[in-house]
Amino acid sequence: MLNSTALGWTTMFSLALMPMTLVLPALEPRMLGAEFLWLKPLKFQISMAVMCGTLVLAGLAAGPTLACSPWVRVPSVLVAMTATHDLTFLGIQAARGVRSHFNSDTALDQIGGMVMVAGAGVLVLGAAAIGVAILEMQAAKGWAALEVPLLLAIGLGLVLGGILSGQTGAIGANQGPIASACDGAGPTVP
Repeated sequence: MLNSTALGWTTMFSLALMPMTLVLPALEPRMLGAEFLWLKPLKFQISMAVMCGTLVLAGLAAGPTLACSPWVRVPSVLVAMTATHDLTFLGIQAARGVRSHFNSDTALDQIGGMVMVAGAGVLVLGAAAIGVAILEMQAAKGWAALEVPLLLAIGLGLVLGGILSGQTGAIGANQGPIASACDGAGPTVP
């Protein structure tokens, strides 16, 4: 299985933060722009729990032979570390009442934002690398095995999801016209 310890702890960390983040708007109803201050951290908590939890389940489906592969171990740990940084940084920024993305007001804002931009690549490439490892492992075992459809779906889903996410992330990182800071100049993705 994948490095389920790191990914599992990160999943649990994300899930543990959610109840607190759901209560915080009642205790601290500040807004950041047109959104509740704690909405972005909550969105990331949900997405990181889903992503890391999905990778844990993918590893369980693929079986224990993947655990020894550095092509799986390294991306698993990097994804877990990146997700933990993002969740922590978003919480700090929300507590400070400042934007987490596209913010260069202070050195903390700039460095944390740059790490998040680089981390997006780590998340995308890490999941894709795990997908490639699952596909390669299945190819080595042979495609006639009973679990092939599930592992093929998992592997292709992680690889293709990585490619599409990477493309979308590049648009956002460059503050493209669709995924950018809301300036009222046209349509954006929330």
